[in-house]
Amino acid sequence: MYSEYDSNMQILRMSFALIFAAAWAAEASMEVCRAGGQCEPSMVAAHAMLQTSRSSDRDDTAGPVLPDLNTAGDFVILAKAGITNAGVTNVEQSEITGDIGLYPGTAASMTGFPLTMDNTIEFENQFATSQPQVDGRVYASNYALPTPSKMEAAITDMDLFYTGASSAACALPGCPSYNEHDLHGDLGPGLYKWEGAVTTSDHVTISGGVDDTWIFHSAGAVNIAANTNVILKGGAKAENIVWVIAGAMTVGADAHLEGIVIVKSAA
Repeated sequence: MYSEYDSNMQILRMSFALIFAAAWAAEASMEVCRAGGQCEPSMVAAHAMLQTSRSSDRDDTAGPVLPDLNTAGDFVILAKAGITNAGVTNVEQSEITGDIGLYPGTAASMTGFPLTMDNTIEFENQFATSQPQVDGRVYASNYALPTPSKMEAAITDMDLFYTGASSAACALPGCPSYNEHDLHGDLGPGLYKWEGAVTTSDHVTISGGVDDTWIFHSAGAVNIAANTNVILKGGAKAENIVWVIAGAMTVGADAHLEGIVIVKSAA
C-alpha cells in the first residue's frame, strides 16, 4: 500500500494487510524479560511463550505496562512531515480504515491521495476525504480551525507515547542480549528488545489473553518480510501490541501486521 511515510516520527495502528516493496535483514541483538523481571539470553526466545512480570494492580495481566495513546489513538496513521501512497489505487490493496493526520506538515505533503475537502456547514474545510484509499477522514495542519490544535495535541501525545514505550525496561539492570535477527514463531506477552535491525523469516504468532501486552522495541529497523504474517492467537488484541522502532519500518508485499507501530524515522 505504501512505500514511504516521510516523517520524523509517526504512529500507525495496523490490523490489516499492508503492501510495501522492500526487504531488510541485518544482525541484531535481542533481550527478553521473563517472570519476576529476570532477563536472560535464549537462542529460542523468539520462538517461545514468555511470561513477564505482573504489577500488583495488574494481577490478571501478563506483559509490560503500556503508556496511554490519548488523542494519538484517534488516528490509524499519524505523521509529522508527510505521508506517501506509492501509486496504489486499487481499494482492495490500499484501503485504510480510520482517520489519518499530518502535523506540522500540510496537505501538500500527502502525496498519492486524491483529497476532497468537506463542505458541510458543521465541518467545512476541517478535514478531507480520500476515496477509495481512506475509509475515514484526512486531517492536516493547514485545514480550518479547530483542526490545527487537534493535530498538535495528537502529535504531542504521540511523542509522549514513544518516549514511554521506548523507555520500558527489564526490572533488573544490565539485561544480557544475544544475536538474533530472525523473528518468527510463537511469542507470549513480554518486552522484546533489539539493539539493531530485525526481520521476520516466517509467520509470527502473538499468543496471549485479552489483557496481555507486548512491546517490540528495536534500536534499528524492522522488516516484516514479504509473504509473512503477524497473527493473533487466543485473546491477544492488536491494541495491546506496540512496535517501537528507532529506524525504518517496512512491510513487504502480501505481508500482514498487527499492532500499534510508532516509528521515529520512516516507515
